[in-house]
Amino acid sequence: MVALVPKEVEIQRLKKVYIMVIVLGSIAASVEVDNFVDGSLHQTAIRDSAFTPAHGG
Repeated sequence: MVALVPKEVEIQRLKKVYIMVIVLGSIAASVEVDNFVDGSLHQTAIRDSAFTPAHGG
Protein backbone atom coordinates (compact mmCIF):
# COMPACT_ATOMS: atom_id res chain seq x y z
CA MET A 1 0.00 0.00 0.00
CA VAL A 2 2.72 2.45 1.02
CA ALA A 3 4.53 1.81 -2.27
CA LEU A 4 1.47 2.95 -4.25
CA VAL A 5 1.27 6.38 -2.64
CA PRO A 6 4.22 8.02 -4.47
CA LYS A 7 2.85 6.68 -7.78
CA GLU A 8 -0.56 8.23 -7.05
CA VAL A 9 1.10 11.56 -6.29
CA GLU A 10 3.07 11.29 -9.52
CA ILE A 11 -0.12 10.52 -11.51
CA GLN A 12 -1.91 13.48 -9.90
CA ARG A 13 1.02 15.76 -10.77
CA LEU A 14 1.10 14.50 -14.37
CA LYS A 15 -2.66 15.07 -14.63
CA LYS A 16 -2.23 18.64 -13.40
CA VAL A 17 0.56 19.28 -15.91
CA TYR A 18 -1.53 17.70 -18.69
CA ILE A 19 -4.56 19.83 -17.82
CA MET A 20 -2.41 22.96 -17.68
CA VAL A 21 -0.98 22.20 -21.13
CA ILE A 22 -4.49 21.66 -22.53
CA VAL A 23 -5.80 24.87 -20.92
CA LEU A 24 -2.86 26.94 -22.13
CA GLY A 25 -3.15 25.37 -25.58
CA SER A 26 -6.85 26.20 -25.70
CA ILE A 27 -6.18 29.80 -24.64
CA ALA A 28 -3.44 30.16 -27.23
CA ALA A 29 -5.69 28.66 -29.92
CA SER A 30 -8.61 30.95 -29.03
CA VAL A 31 -6.27 33.98 -29.11
CA GLU A 32 -5.08 32.91 -32.57
CA VAL A 33 -8.70 32.53 -33.72
CA ASP A 34 -9.61 35.92 -32.23
CA ASN A 35 -6.69 37.56 -34.04
CA PHE A 36 -7.68 35.87 -37.30
CA VAL A 37 -11.33 36.93 -36.90
CA ASP A 38 -10.34 40.49 -35.94
CA GLY A 39 -8.04 40.68 -38.96
CA SER A 40 -10.66 39.42 -41.41
CA LEU A 41 -13.37 41.64 -39.89
CA HIS A 42 -11.04 44.61 -40.14
CA GLN A 43 -10.26 43.84 -43.79
CA THR A 44 -13.99 43.42 -44.51
CA ALA A 45 -14.74 46.77 -42.84
CA ILE A 46 -12.04 48.48 -44.95
CA ARG A 47 -13.37 46.84 -48.12
CA ASP A 48 -16.96 47.86 -47.26
CA SER A 49 -15.97 51.45 -46.48
CA ALA A 50 -14.54 51.73 -50.00
CA PHE A 51 -18.04 51.13 -51.42
CA THR A 52 -20.22 52.79 -48.77
CA PRO A 53 -20.13 56.37 -47.50
CA ALA A 54 -18.41 56.88 -44.15
CA HIS A 55 -20.73 56.72 -41.17
CA GLY A 56 -21.20 59.97 -39.26
CA GLY A 57 -19.20 60.19 -36.09
